[in-house]
Amino acid sequence: MKKISFVIPCYCSEKTLPGVVQEIETVMASRSDAFSYEVILVNDASPRDHTRDVIEKMCQEKSYIKGLSFSRNFGQHSAVMAGFSVASGDYIVNMDDDGQIPLDELFLLVDKLEEGYDLVFAKYIETVKRSWVRQMGTRAREWTNGVLLEKPREIVFNSFFIARRFVIEEVLRYKNPYPYLGGLLYRATHNVANVEVHHRARAQGSSGY
Repeated sequence: MKKISFVIPCYCSEKTLPGVVQEIETVMASRSDAFSYEVILVNDASPRDHTRDVIEKMCQEKSYIKGLSFSRNFGQHSAVMAGFSVASGDYIVNMDDDGQIPLDELFLLVDKLEEGYDLVFAKYIETVKRSWVRQMGTRAREWTNGVLLEKPREIVFNSFFIARRFVIEEVLRYKNPYPYLGGLLYRATHNVANVEVHHRARAQGSSGY
């Protein structure tokens, strides 16, 4: 039986986290004969709510949940790297804490990975409308990825992805500050695929990153 580690960076998400974790439970129950799992919640020093308290409570109630908490805000990618460092799964899933990830389509990514790929990113069919600032940032990032990483234009990086363990171990060799996750992942392997999934509306509030 293979094990999947879910790594979730958390920031001001006390209202959405319980629902996200519940959905993971529901989805994983559908393949309980083939996969076990763990959930790693990393509190990126959320300043305005009780995210840390929610994580601590869930850790006490559910043995498959691990919680980490930063002493100050280090940023999303650093939180993900911290989660990677304690993940024990054969496959590692990275996802957001806001309820927008279509977890009911998780096994589209898993099945694609098992075709022989090392890394599979979600590619959203319907992206919830973003501000012009974020749209410009995304375009600039994609241009930079194409120039510096020689990433094919058709491959889309996203915060919802699944990777084989050796890919994550290679990413963790990076010991410098300010990691850029997409670059580190693509440096580890070019055996990458996309899977189209749907993008949900945000369940609560607005993005904190």
